[in-house]
Amino acid sequence: MERWKIGLFAGLLAVLFTTVVNILGRRVGLLPEPMDMKYMAEFLIDPAQFPAAAFALGIIVHLVSGGIIGIVYVYLIKSWTPITGMLFMVADWLVMMLVLFPLTGRGFFGSNIGPVMAFATFILNLLYGAAIGWLAGRTIHESRLLKGGQV
Repeated sequence: MERWKIGLFAGLLAVLFTTVVNILGRRVGLLPEPMDMKYMAEFLIDPAQFPAAAFALGIIVHLVSGGIIGIVYVYLIKSWTPITGMLFMVADWLVMMLVLFPLTGRGFFGSNIGPVMAFATFILNLLYGAAIGWLAGRTIHESRLLKGGQV
């Protein structure tokens, strides 16, 4: 299987997994409401004015970014394991905390909305990283077994 396909596959499955964790975490009260997918689209649509459209676009942005991060991961990282995935996603989390959150008015590390947001996104990023590392490593292993080739 080609490298970009492995990254896309692993990224999409990992983002689906963390989305389910996100939804369940909100349902049981462990994650704050701003983790809602509609906030993924707030650069384009005002979630307060158009919540349904923002949610729909947010889901698309969420899935696409998960797939793209998966592709970037398999091209930048040589050893695809849960540990390398988690380390990779710590860097992604730092970009969110230091660039994206301030741009969206949340402040550095979510300082304008409370400490739970930074912690929750950190945990979700670690879960995504572990999943993407495991899935990419597993996919390449299976691909090599089936084809006897290299990626």
